[in-house]
Order: sequence, then C-alpha cells, then structure tokens
Amino acid sequence: MSKKALEWSIRAQTNVLEIHDYIALDNPKAAARVLAAIEKAADGLVDFPLIAQASEVKGLRELNMTKQPYTIAYKVTASKIFIASVIHQSRAHRL
Repeated sequence: MSKKALEWSIRAQTNVLEIHDYIALDNPKAAARVLAAIEKAADGLVDFPLIAQASEVKGLRELNMTKQPYTIAYKVTASKIFIASVIHQSRAHRL
C-alpha cells in the first residue's frame, strides 16, 4: 500500500500561522517548536492515517496532540490526507 499525500487546506494553513504568530508575540523560539510539533504530528498521519478518533463532524477524524494543546482535524480519502483545520483544544467543539 502506498502512502497518501498530505494536503493542508487554506483554513488549516491560516490556523497554523495564527497559532505561530500568537505564541511568537511572547516567545519566538516556543512558537517555532509548536509549529514543528504540529507539522510532525500531521506528517505522522501519512504512516498512520486512521490513528485518530472519528469526529462528530461527518467524514473527519480528530488527532488530539498530547504535548501541545491542539487538535488536527483531517479527512482521509483514497489518495490523500486532507488537513481541514488545526485548533486549540479548548475550542475543539468549533470544528
């Protein structure tokens, strides 16, 4: 079985940039670490696309990051893993 491609929605890209920029206001190094952690978690979905729980939103799965307070909402299709959004876990009900 071949690995699926990883695709980020415009919304998810914007979410990640906003997360980075918010953290960078106080700590640019921490912002870079958080960004790297989010990217690493998303990259891991290529190897294990069904690792996360199904979302209440039909067709989506939610990967709750363990060392960062973020949830990656994504959809698995025949050819790709589509990252729909990345949000703070305190706001996860807004997927």
